Amino acid sequence: MIRGSHHHHRRDPKLYDKSCDEEAFKLFLADHKKAAAHFHRAEHRQRLCKAIEEWHHQAQSAPSQISATDSEYKKLLGSSVEFRHANTKAVPKPTEELIPKSVPDYFDWRDKGAVGDVRDQGYTCGACWAFTAVGALEAHNKIKNGGNLIGLSEQNLIDCNTQSNGGCHGGWTPNAYVFVQSNKGIDTQPAYPYTGVDGTCHFAPDKVGGRSAGFVQIPAGDEEAMKTAVAHIGPISVSIDASSRAFSSYASGIYDDTACDNTKHNHAVLIVGYGTDAAQGDYWIVKNSWGTAWGEGGYVNIARGKNQCGIANYPSYPLV
Repeated sequence: MIRGSHHHHRRDPKLYDKSCDEEAFKLFLADHKKAAAHFHRAEHRQRLCKAIEEWHHQAQSAPSQISATDSEYKKLLGSSVEFRHANTKAVPKPTEELIPKSVPDYFDWRDKGAVGDVRDQGYTCGACWAFTAVGALEAHNKIKNGGNLIGLSEQNLIDCNTQSNGGCHGGWTPNAYVFVQSNKGIDTQPAYPYTGVDGTCHFAPDKVGGRSAGFVQIPAGDEEAMKTAVAHIGPISVSIDASSRAFSSYASGIYDDTACDNTKHNHAVLIVGYGTDAAQGDYWIVKNSWGTAWGEGGYVNIARGKNQCGIANYPSYPLV
């Protein structure tokens, strides 16, 4: 369940693109009600219409291959990533910095200007691995180097990190840190803007905005070490099960869902802080990549201390 206030976004029919086939739209919505929360994002209306039309065509030609399952739905929206461990290099052993120590009861890197704006991966690109990697790299480069927070390019990773990750077809976040290290940097977001589709690599060494020196894998299941890392080092990347309908329609409160499977990992997000609610308990402050219209301005508070959705299975952060 989700503790705290909860509501579903209402869709405004005035914002629908008239180019969408009405019958296809109705069929799509009937099978994928949870998509309604995202339909008011005008910048993705064209891509959504194309996806609906493709889905409708496939449903008509091969109905046995198209089902109203969460996996099919997430492939359509680009919000499901089948993480792959292939080519993940050995990682440094956890340092003494990760030994649980005294930390404040509440911490949020947004308060220190180390977290970039919430971005939107869109409906057709399953590259959440790139978004959480970029969010972490932006934060850790800012924390280490000071100055202004520099926006980095997810598209640079999607187009160029093709040996160990799969672009819009999924990936594994630590592979991105290793790639940026071997690539000697990652371009800025303005220099290499997001397109939401797999493209040809055009990395420009003179446009580098951030670097990586590898990464640290936090011991699995150790949420106290995660808490220490967040408070003393910086935001951390995690992978979770985001297949529950309650997650896709999350609006506010603490997400504590018994339907969430802590052994599945199909979505990557970024922990930027943590807190404790007197009535509802401990939680992580988590940045998503589904735009600001989702959740609490693009964020979700996930229950802490119980490995909710597998959040403590693969936590990591980049070295810079």
